Amino acid sequence: MPSSSPRKSDSAYPPYDGTTVRQSEMRSRIKRDNADNLIECSPRTFLKTYASNKQLRSKDLRGVVMNALQEDKLLDDNGWTSLRNMGKGQNENETFAFLSQVAETITSAATKHDTTLEPQAIARPSPTATSQHSKPGYRFYPDWTALSSSIHVDAKPSKLGASRKTSVKTSDIASIAEFKLEDTTEKIIDNEDKMAGAANQLLWNDPCRERVLGFTVEKKRTRFWDFSRCAIAVSEPFDISEKPELLVRFLLFVIFAKKHEIGFDPTVHRISVGGEDCYCYEIGKSFFLTVGSPLSEEAAYRMVGRATRVWVVVTLFPDSNGDIEVGGRRFRRGDARRVLKDVWLYDEALCEREIQTSITEKLNKEQKAKLKKHFLTFIMEEVIVFEGEPRLTPRPQNGEFQSTAWQTDPYFHQNSNPSTSRGTREKPPRTEVQPIMMSRTHTLRKHVRSVVREECESLYQLTDFKNALICWRDMIICLDLFRIAGFIHRDLSGGNTLFFEGRGIISDLEYSKRYNEVSSHDPKTGTPDFMAAEYQANYFFFLPSPTDTTAQLLKLQRQWFSPHFVHDIESVYWQYLWFLHNRIPKTSEPSQSALEEIKQQAKLYFGYGIDGNHDRFDVIRNEASNMLLRGVLESVYRPLILQLLDLSITLREEYRRVVRSLPMKKSDDAWRLGDVFNGDIYEKFLGNLQAMLDAYPDGYAVITLDAAR
Repeated sequence: MPSSSPRKSDSAYPPYDGTTVRQSEMRSRIKRDNADNLIECSPRTFLKTYASNKQLRSKDLRGVVMNALQEDKLLDDNGWTSLRNMGKGQNENETFAFLSQVAETITSAATKHDTTLEPQAIARPSPTATSQHSKPGYRFYPDWTALSSSIHVDAKPSKLGASRKTSVKTSDIASIAEFKLEDTTEKIIDNEDKMAGAANQLLWNDPCRERVLGFTVEKKRTRFWDFSRCAIAVSEPFDISEKPELLVRFLLFVIFAKKHEIGFDPTVHRISVGGEDCYCYEIGKSFFLTVGSPLSEEAAYRMVGRATRVWVVVTLFPDSNGDIEVGGRRFRRGDARRVLKDVWLYDEALCEREIQTSITEKLNKEQKAKLKKHFLTFIMEEVIVFEGEPRLTPRPQNGEFQSTAWQTDPYFHQNSNPSTSRGTREKPPRTEVQPIMMSRTHTLRKHVRSVVREECESLYQLTDFKNALICWRDMIICLDLFRIAGFIHRDLSGGNTLFFEGRGIISDLEYSKRYNEVSSHDPKTGTPDFMAAEYQANYFFFLPSPTDTTAQLLKLQRQWFSPHFVHDIESVYWQYLWFLHNRIPKTSEPSQSALEEIKQQAKLYFGYGIDGNHDRFDVIRNEASNMLLRGVLESVYRPLILQLLDLSITLREEYRRVVRSLPMKKSDDAWRLGDVFNGDIYEKFLGNLQAMLDAYPDGYAVITLDAAR
């Protein structure tokens, strides 16, 4: 069950999306969402890339440690001595308990050989230790953990097999592992599920964490794991007894690596202010202290991606008499509230302030002034640097890794029976589509941090339908100016559609791109709840019927699909649908059955992965979709509010119009539609949105569905 938390984001995001799902289902979602993000390399390449520093690479050090393990009779020429009794009356906990002594021997031998080494973690089996989160999430019980040596740990773990479960803060966990006595497909899948679920929770839970290391063992089949914002890396399997030196190298790193080497961000500090956890972010030589809960952090739940977190912050100024201590230095708090964004961008991507400039350079003076009103004002924006080096996600060199897949078993599905205790709070069967497999480069990501002047509200936070309408109107204005400049946004969502002092602000431009540089080979970008259906499906829905001259070309349609300007407009429509399914008029008094019907309909369209589902596709493809949506929503909303549902008709008409001339192969070998886009659809959307705004000059207060229950 999800644990309670003192820190909650105002964003609507799974698993905190108003539904309750079992932990096994959440783990399955995590693996599905990362089906394209799994890469494999050799164990030695893994150790070189993810678990190595110069001091610990010493052959002399490794030799001393291996000799010590043999002297303590933990290891001999045939491998780990304790594993010879595997399957002979011992349970899983008893079989792998020897790893605690292995870690102690490694620690002792290494520090005697090199007195400059200081243990940073205590590594041992932990079958009775549960996780203690600072975020909503699922508790997990790793079979083995490496814990920060700065915390108190009992010298003697509780008796093997004990039912009592101790609690460990997830922020103190440096590494995790899962064990099984058998190497069947079922056991391999179970270990993968648990590793993916635990790593996802660790990254989501802690703003100070950049990646998570771990390993899995099934009988003697062993793999190393690294979970980062770039990719999920796994080593090829190896026999833990035939190659014990590989595990020794891994444990050496886990025990002695500095926190910034093993996966923690050295430029983010957790501190206690008034009994509450706050975070101090560094940007260059400046320090910023968070105020309250994050404004947005739903993107951080998805393991691979930008992991955007947005906070209200105040500047910290060095002051020996200050009340804030960070790393032994004292600071005082400034008064001005600013907004900080922490994000992982593709290594070659431009930062948002640079993209703002690139767009406005293509506009005339009047257009530029009009768009700038809807841009954020940056105080600073920098790539994070530590010890003179930019913070990048680790990844093997090209040629040293390849894409791989999660273990699957068509005859096994763990905990597949629906829960009888949760009834309709379980999501209905999903009509997910088979994703179109695209080549992935697993591009390196850089860590970028920025501070802006405007303290905005995201769409998720708005409590007045009028303000949401203002945002959507202004997003259409911005998107039209983007079109004139030749740019598409590619990630317009509820988190980056902002409201500030009576106007909409468009943000998160990092995925914005010149349309004439877009190609079918680009990885999909965006927030699934608000992505255009065609973009998720990876093909055009409204292509003309084939003729003798186009029949051959149309057979290649899935190869030449690429996003375009209209897809950004559709993202605004999805924001409107999301709002209707997650907010209701404050003055309405709907029945519980009506509310439940809306929640069930929302489950058809929201909470899916980047490839969408057929229900979402039908909202755009089906001529009667607006009537079907209205049939559920009219029990809560006035007919006037629901008139915007008919904008799906406008979208369908425009989609049909722009593909009358099929895409053409351009000089960069990419397929794109020609010069077919104009401002007509923007004017239609603006007219409808402004008409509704005029109808509600005094506002239209809304509340969440949960508040109405």
